[in-house]
Amino acid sequence: IYDTSSINKKDWESLIMNHFNVTNLEDLDIKGKLYSIISTGKLIDYLYETQKDSLKHINRLEFYDSNEYMVLDINTRINLELNETIMTRKKKGALIWLLDKTNTAMGGRLLKNWLEQPLININEIEKRQNMIQLFVDDIILMDEIKECLKKIYDLERLVGKISYGNCNARDLYSLKISIGMIPELKSLLIESNKKEFIKLGMEMDALKDVFELLDKSIVDNPPISVKEGGLIKLGYNKDLDELKKASIEGKQWLANLESKEKKQTGIKNLKIGFNRKTGYYFEVTKSNLNLVPDHFIRKQTLTNSERYFTEGLKEIETKILGAEDKIVELEYNIFNEIRDKIKMQTNRIQRVSKLISKIDVLNSFSQVAYQNNYIRPKLNKNGVIEIIEGRHPVVETTILDGKFVPNDTYMDNKDDRIQIITGPNMAGKSTYMRQVAIITLMAQIGSFVPAKEANICIVDRIFTRIGASDNLSQ
Repeated sequence: IYDTSSINKKDWESLIMNHFNVTNLEDLDIKGKLYSIISTGKLIDYLYETQKDSLKHINRLEFYDSNEYMVLDINTRINLELNETIMTRKKKGALIWLLDKTNTAMGGRLLKNWLEQPLININEIEKRQNMIQLFVDDIILMDEIKECLKKIYDLERLVGKISYGNCNARDLYSLKISIGMIPELKSLLIESNKKEFIKLGMEMDALKDVFELLDKSIVDNPPISVKEGGLIKLGYNKDLDELKKASIEGKQWLANLESKEKKQTGIKNLKIGFNRKTGYYFEVTKSNLNLVPDHFIRKQTLTNSERYFTEGLKEIETKILGAEDKIVELEYNIFNEIRDKIKMQTNRIQRVSKLISKIDVLNSFSQVAYQNNYIRPKLNKNGVIEIIEGRHPVVETTILDGKFVPNDTYMDNKDDRIQIITGPNMAGKSTYMRQVAIITLMAQIGSFVPAKEANICIVDRIFTRIGASDNLSQ
């Protein structure tokens, strides 16, 4: 039991309220929940102590109530091979491998979360089923949404990097590309004429102002480093434009000076070079040293040539390098300003990311259902599990020879509470038992299931014990 005698509960409450900018804990759904307050306070305190930076992207608190989700202990997750197979410990061959047709990284993470936390609220499950049904009934829309999602980067990760201040210009460019797809996604949902999709589309913030800021400021294909220039577009900042103009003019001056000195000296292969150590110089090969004029000042001797400078070249060098140094410094400052402006929109970006993740997972379930001929299961609270021609979703996909033989199942809370399954080794006893559990689990995450018909009782737990005597109970 956790000893709370030495803990000042009020201090943790103040820390939490200050961080989330609320006046009471009711807004966070943890008022009066002592252990939630202690754990949240300690976690926020630890993050502030270790990160030494802004935590603005952590802006909401979701209270997890175990009574809202099916209980799946670690052994059940392993034996049902939800995330990895027992034999290879790899994703391929596990249930998530079959179900994961997501197109975004955040959608993939949400799918894993749904798979590990099946719902027990029929209304919430049916909301997911309704969305999947709409996609399955309109495969053109399903494919259009899929193609749109493919062009969206990991918004959750990007906004985290921006909040921490360790993003670069390529991250902002990726954010722009992603946000640029939102209007198309929003239009597809609204124009679908399906009220569930229209509602999602209306809720989706197009982030037009964020896109416009990034579009007019950050160059396409920016460099990785933010301290070497080349980040900001012409036309965004007047002072920066003037410096870039001076730098460009300086390089034109160099070209003119090189042409002028070639004519005056008669050295046809005379050229102006540059390196960071010595700056700009005239390079003359050994065979032309007799043509070097008096106003050339020796700068460096090489094996096959001599390097010189003139007062005119030195003057141009000062202008060019001075402008380039100022450009780099100013671009870095402008980049930081843009990043801070984006940081202020963290909440909006996160809300959009959450909606996109949900659409991605539902679209993934729809693709799997359509491709594998899954059906929408009925749901009940009467203790009845009735499956007609059920199939193990992974085994039927990976089987090499022949066709998976479907099986019927009937269980209830009365005379059919227990089934005794017998047969020789490798006869399919474990596959059959896992099949029933997986179909039940799939139904409760909102997915369609591999069967001809299915009427699934909402259960609050699945537990397994696979061994010498296989056993599965629900």
